[in-house]
Amino acid sequence: MLAVYSVYFLNGQLDLALSAYDNALRIDQNYALALYNKGNLLKAQRKIDEALHYYKAALEREPYFGDALTGWVTLLVGENKIDIAEGLLEQILFLRPDFPDAWGAMGFVMQKRGNFDDAVNNYRRALELKSGSSEILNNLGTALQALDRIDEAEECYRSAIQKSSSSALALNHLGTIMKLRGKLDDALELFTAAININGTLSVARWHRSTILLMQGKFDQGWDEYENRVSATDYPIRQPNITLWTGSSLKNKSILVYAEQGIGDEIMFASCFPDLINHAQHVVIDCAKKLEATFARSFPGATVRGASQLDSLEDLVEASGVDVAMPAGNLPFHFRKKWEEFPKHNGYITADKNRIAFWGDRLAALGPGLKVGISWKGGAKKTF
Repeated sequence: MLAVYSVYFLNGQLDLALSAYDNALRIDQNYALALYNKGNLLKAQRKIDEALHYYKAALEREPYFGDALTGWVTLLVGENKIDIAEGLLEQILFLRPDFPDAWGAMGFVMQKRGNFDDAVNNYRRALELKSGSSEILNNLGTALQALDRIDEAEECYRSAIQKSSSSALALNHLGTIMKLRGKLDDALELFTAAININGTLSVARWHRSTILLMQGKFDQGWDEYENRVSATDYPIRQPNITLWTGSSLKNKSILVYAEQGIGDEIMFASCFPDLINHAQHVVIDCAKKLEATFARSFPGATVRGASQLDSLEDLVEASGVDVAMPAGNLPFHFRKKWEEFPKHNGYITADKNRIAFWGDRLAALGPGLKVGISWKGGAKKTF
């Protein structure tokens, strides 16, 4: 009967689902599955403390209830209470060292800490106790992939899919391996398979968008690229103002704000001239290190350099803009086919003094080829 009640939850009928779970718990207050499902519902409603209470209650009724433990730990980590999650798991593993889901959850916590070697060890311990777990195999693969142990990661994903052909996450992760190997058609097939299983899996739609863009299918690619907002850990902010979705900008001002890394900011800036031509005025939020460059390159706009961790509300209020959008949405409006990519000699204007400085410095090295090397890029701490 509880399965019927859960249909309410899956269909978004949360009030009916809550009433159903409460009825079940009035009949049996120790019904662990009902407690767990109510925890899931409260989590969906962002009632965090209440959700944690019900996950804990479910685990108290059934000490080896893996889904309840996973829900509890995942929610704690999501609320940046990772120390509490780790302490909880240490206590559980001390009392129940044969609990595979607890080892798997500890692997998840270690992975969130960036301790990937420890994560691998914990996942392997979980698999010793629960060898058929597709979920744990998939998680082990992600930890190995983070360590650049690509062959081992691929083996884990394939094993996970073999255990459960409906594992959308494992299909998605195997797709990322195929993309790394340059097998774009295979990657596209895997991402699509993951989406067919779970249409709400934003990360698979985002990954598929990158393949479509690499194949020049810009219309579909940029459309799905918007899934990055819910699919990544990048701090894509959403200020309290109307999001621009393509309506006329005549007599209107717009804020376009930074996202992802420095290279992405520069790439999306190629669309700034298009936006400036459409709007009465454009306000650009960018990384502090790009402020002078963007101000020099786009003199028709107002440019502010800041951190992506900073709130945009003060800028929205001070600038008086009418609408706003993240920079990564720009190509959807201005680069949907090859013909929309403008022919130009560059859209970034360099500092004349720095040009002279580097010209002299390179000339001093003598004749011949000069090679510049970038040692590192893409680190989140550089956002």
